Amino acid sequence: MASITRKTPTGRLIEWVAKVRSTDSRHPDMGGVFVEAVENGCVVVSTDDYRLHLAEVPAETIEPGNYGCSFTKESITLLPNDMSFPDWRRVIHETTPAGQYQARRWGKHTAGGVSREICRFLRTTGVTINFAFLFDLADGNREVIYEVGVAVKDQKRKGVTFTAPDRSALIMPMLIEEN
Repeated sequence: MASITRKTPTGRLIEWVAKVRSTDSRHPDMGGVFVEAVENGCVVVSTDDYRLHLAEVPAETIEPGNYGCSFTKESITLLPNDMSFPDWRRVIHETTPAGQYQARRWGKHTAGGVSREICRFLRTTGVTINFAFLFDLADGNREVIYEVGVAVKDQKRKGVTFTAPDRSALIMPMLIEEN
């Protein structure tokens, strides 16, 4: 078990990653976070099968493994579980740079402002995603600047990557049925 204060940089990153964990009972293996040791710390990963968030945190924070998450106003408790988190690397593909995206808390923006942002994003990437997931890229009231890339495998678009110095995200494209 690990308890992390939410207001610390590590706590904010873990909270940001954990917000995309699955709540779908068909995917219990995606209902928490996965922690993997890397050279300079640990990578914390979570997904709901439509998007994936990951961040690197200091090694002394959490032991590698699978964890369920419990939140209080002040802390995040990671509880070890025996779920088998899916191989998250299989969805990370080579990317083609597509500019920058400034994630911010949108608040009460006008429909026109949101529409302009979505059109700009579509023009830049050419990928249709669930735009509600763009809101998850912000970190509370803090703006985050991401380098954006279009992930491609076998000459098919496989999602949009967002990379900032302390975190990364992948949002899968939406499947749109033709009439």
